[in-house]
Amino acid sequence: MEKIRLGIDIRNKIQAHGDEFARKYNLKSSRRSPEFDKDIDKLRAAMNDQKLVLIELDAYMKGAVRNDSKMIKQIFIDFSEE
Repeated sequence: MEKIRLGIDIRNKIQAHGDEFARKYNLKSSRRSPEFDKDIDKLRAAMNDQKLVLIELDAYMKGAVRNDSKMIKQIFIDFSEE
């Protein structure tokens, strides 16, 4: 559960940074300012968070004919069909 909460927190932080960046630089004229390069570096740093949990999948699943939604829900708790 701790990994799920950490993933959600990081996702929310990245979403907030991205929204702020998009609002600030939605016009081409605003992207010509010298602050643009600094802000894009801040956004990249937020997206490359080392705490982000990596999804590790087994490449070889023994006896699995197909991966259906029920099977995916057993492995990934927060999976939803959208």
